[in-house]
Amino acid sequence: AAAGVGLLLTVGGGPARALGAAAVEAGASPAGVVHCKDAAEAASRAAALVRDGDVVLVKGSRGVGADRVVERLCADRAAGTEQA
Repeated sequence: AAAGVGLLLTVGGGPARALGAAAVEAGASPAGVVHCKDAAEAASRAAALVRDGDVVLVKGSRGVGADRVVERLCADRAAGTEQA
C-alpha cells in the first residue's frame, strides 16, 4: 500500500490467496486485490483494467501462466497502437 500499488491480481490456489490477504492486511484496498482462478482470467481482467500510462509488473512463473498475461497486454497494446 505504501508503494502506491493500485491493483494486485493474484493467480492460483492457496499461496496466491494468502498473498492477496497479506496485501490487504498491510493496508491495500480490498477492492484493489483481485484473485483469479487461472492465467486466462487474470489476462482478461488485466486487459480490462490497465490504462495508458499505467506501470505494470507481472511477477510469476510460466507454470502458473504469467507469460500469458504479458502476451495479452502486449497484444492489446499493439492492436490499440495500430488503430491510432
